[in-house]
Amino acid sequence: ATGERTVDRLDPRDGSAGAVVVVGTAEEVDRAVMAAWDARAAWRRTAPAERAAALRAAAAAVAAAAPELGASLTACTGRL
Repeated sequence: ATGERTVDRLDPRDGSAGAVVVVGTAEEVDRAVMAAWDARAAWRRTAPAERAAALRAAAAAVAAAAPELGASLTACTGRL
């Protein structure tokens, strides 16, 4: 994000500094929404077997990154 506004994220487990998040601008949100909308059309034209393979690959990537994702989730929410 290129916005000037930031949000300080605190670790809810102990209140320590977590991260500084830059808030996206309205234009960035609009571009992201339009990109998702445009991708939807291409996704709909993708053969079901190819979509299934893409979803399986995405699931495998999430499973492989589970420890890191879990640590990030815990730091953001205070729970897993």
